[in-house]
Amino acid sequence: MTTAMQPYRKLSTIYDRMGADRHSLKMTEYCRQIFRRFKIHPESGLDLCCGTGTALKVFADWGISMSGLDRSTPMLALAARKLSGREIRLYQKSLPCRPQGEELTLT
Repeated sequence: MTTAMQPYRKLSTIYDRMGADRHSLKMTEYCRQIFRRFKIHPESGLDLCCGTGTALKVFADWGISMSGLDRSTPMLALAARKLSGREIRLYQKSLPCRPQGEELTLT
């Protein structure tokens, strides 16, 4: 585990209990509003920086086939327990960092 990831080892054990998953719950409700407003019916999704899997669980409960990606192995271990019995794939990966000043192009 890299030095940058060490804090997540301890944080992962209390993350949901301290209410940090509230952001995920707010984000999923915001997504639901967008889906309804624009008549979007997603079939699948990828949660980047999925943490303990709170949003993954909500989206899966809505019938969306989900996958999750996070850099933190301890967070993913908690997500795996939370999502046990569901067909949700979890990936331990880091998002690439772009150099300062480099433009980001989305296609």
